Amino acid sequence: QYNCDSAVLHKAMVFNIINHMIEWHTQMANRLIDEGHTDAAIGWARDAGKLQSVCNVLTTISLGEDDFMCAQ
Repeated sequence: QYNCDSAVLHKAMVFNIINHMIEWHTQMANRLIDEGHTDAAIGWARDAGKLQSVCNVLTTISLGEDDFMCAQ
């Protein structure tokens, strides 16, 4: 059974993973721009934005009083 502490830990892990994915997509977009592949770079940058949206949605989900990542 999950308690709030373990749920917050899992939420923090998800944030960490998604932040790594944002960084990876941003680096790929920058590399593709440098190589002149603008169309492909735009796709990577858009996906980075989608991942940022995921993080924003996660900040609206409260896991209780101990959820330090909740914006509410």
